[in-house]
Amino acid sequence: GGEYTFLDLWRLDREHEQEVVELEAIRVEVQELKQVADSLATDSAALERLAREQYGLIREGERLYRFVEPDTI
Repeated sequence: GGEYTFLDLWRLDREHEQEVVELEAIRVEVQELKQVADSLATDSAALERLAREQYGLIREGERLYRFVEPDTI
């Protein structure tokens, strides 16, 4: 028991390498999200920009106009 063929070990090595690459990509994404969160927590202009662009929020007294492409109606 516990014996692996060369092919088994090669496959495990390839899987490990792929998981290392995926882990690094996740670490980069987490760092980017931390930077965004920090920006939103400290920069009111960035927070307002996100609210407007992502969620369509407007200030009191403003009007929001949405333009829709004719082929998407």
